[in-house]
Amino acid sequence: MTHADRALRVVLVSNYAADEQRSMLRFAGMLASELSAEGVDVETWHPAARVGGGAPTGLGKFLGYIDKFVLYPPRLRQEAQANGGTPTVVHVCDHSNAIYVRSLRQIPHVVTCHDLIAVRSALGEFPSTTTRWTGRRLQAMVRRGLQQAERIVCDSDATRRDVQRIVGPGDYAVIHPGVSPVFTRIGRDEALRRLAAIQPANVDADEWRRVTSLPYLLHVGGTQWYKNRAGLVEAYAALAARMPAPPPLVVAGKPLTADLTSAIDAHGLRGNVIALPGIDDEALAALYARAALLFFPSLVEGFGWPVIEAMACGCRVVTSNRLPMSEVGGTAAAYVDPTSPRDAAAVLDQVLHEPAPEREARINEGLSRALRFNSRAMARAYLAIYRDAVARRRRAA
Repeated sequence: MTHADRALRVVLVSNYAADEQRSMLRFAGMLASELSAEGVDVETWHPAARVGGGAPTGLGKFLGYIDKFVLYPPRLRQEAQANGGTPTVVHVCDHSNAIYVRSLRQIPHVVTCHDLIAVRSALGEFPSTTTRWTGRRLQAMVRRGLQQAERIVCDSDATRRDVQRIVGPGDYAVIHPGVSPVFTRIGRDEALRRLAAIQPANVDADEWRRVTSLPYLLHVGGTQWYKNRAGLVEAYAALAARMPAPPPLVVAGKPLTADLTSAIDAHGLRGNVIALPGIDDEALAALYARAALLFFPSLVEGFGWPVIEAMACGCRVVTSNRLPMSEVGGTAAAYVDPTSPRDAAAVLDQVLHEPAPEREARINEGLSRALRFNSRAMARAYLAIYRDAVARRRRAA
């Protein structure tokens, strides 16, 4: 640790807990842990649930907006300026909170842009989706906050290109997110022990033990349109048409929607698809470890966390032939057209039946690739950005 680090205070502004954005909370927590290990004076702040705090839908979502965007900014400004003479850098860890930039104009600050999917949707770039008036207003505020930000860091080259195009030209750094240390290769017995503690709602204990003792396909993701869960089910149905007894499909993340459940039933696949909502990271690492492959057919992403998490756990990956998934997966992953269920099914079939030496080579390549996305390197790269932010303010003064 240098003298400059001892004289630097870093404030990480993380997400509103009631929004249940686990990947964003994980990102801030991982960064705080690594910065602290580097000897940096680091604090993590969150908007408090004063009038909201309920479910992130309906009235709870509206009350959460009051907490996040009405009550919190004045408090953020006041507390960030009370630095006791120590240079302070405020890092807004999620671009969806770029609205806070207007409260940080007198303070060196950094914003991480994970993706511009919501902003692009509000601008009409995805014809198959619509954004309501309130959403368009919110995303216009996010975009304005990014345009006013002192420094923006992007998760991927693909996201940086979107920022250059939509926010405007600028000196935008790319720092790939690190992989949480919990995502690592574990032994079969440990993986089975963790998975035995899970009890899926639609499968009895004996059936769950049977599923996890054999290869299965794994999908990890939410219910957003771009996660392409509908395409996931169609591709799995096409695989079932090719194989008389396809491996089960385990879907981890948010609960299945009614539309998705209906599609599964229409294809006669109810007994083949197992939903695992709300599992923790240790259980997710075990799911990666035991899966035949991760199937991640997203239509668009800012980074694609499950791709590199799976590789770090020694899991074979099949994902979309689009950036940034191909940027993250490199030659260690297999790729599909996410809009073509037949194409996806053919690739899944091929990967499931690839020779053992080829499979092991791809898995080892993925393990090596995951080492590039380590949390310590991420934290040190951000630390250089913080120092630069302070230096720029001093030069300007």
